[in-house]
Amino acid sequence: MLPEGALDAMRELEELQAALDERQQYNKLAYFEPYPWQRTLLSSSRENAQTLLMAANRVGKSYSGAMNLAYHATGLYPDDWQGHKWLGPINCWAAGVSAESTRDILQNELLGTPENPEALGTGAIPQHCIGE
Repeated sequence: MLPEGALDAMRELEELQAALDERQQYNKLAYFEPYPWQRTLLSSSRENAQTLLMAANRVGKSYSGAMNLAYHATGLYPDDWQGHKWLGPINCWAAGVSAESTRDILQNELLGTPENPEALGTGAIPQHCIGE
């Protein structure tokens, strides 16, 4: 038998976990914990006007680039940001080899899955930063 109030406490914990899950789903930028090599890439803009990432397949190059662009596009830099910091709005481009790869890779990484309207904001750019 459960102690009095335990069921209510469990329900409250479930609700809190669901709220945290949703926050993390629609604001990946706030919860991004870069690996050391990603941190090096992100901070390299402090002293370099251009940066390059060459790495193996499926290690997070597109995701790292999307996070980098999201920081600059939104101005939501983390407190420990070591790279260049833009002080006002910027104009930026995200381009791929083809329209299809741009849609399937970059749009997905930046905004969320293109085929699913409910996924808008599940990419690197937080949902609250995306306009109409």
